[in-house]
Amino acid sequence: MPMDPLDPYAQLIMEAPPSPDYIPRPEAPPSPDYIPGPEA
Repeated sequence: MPMDPLDPYAQLIMEAPPSPDYIPRPEAPPSPDYIPGPEA
C-alpha cells in the first residue's frame, strides 16, 4: 500500500529517524500443526 505523500502521518514516519532501541522481531513461523479455519 503506497503512502500518501500529503499524509502528515506518512511524512512523520518517513522523516522520523529509526530508534536505536528498535529491534525488528521476525514473525514466528507457522506451526506445522496449524490448521487454517474457515476464514482462511
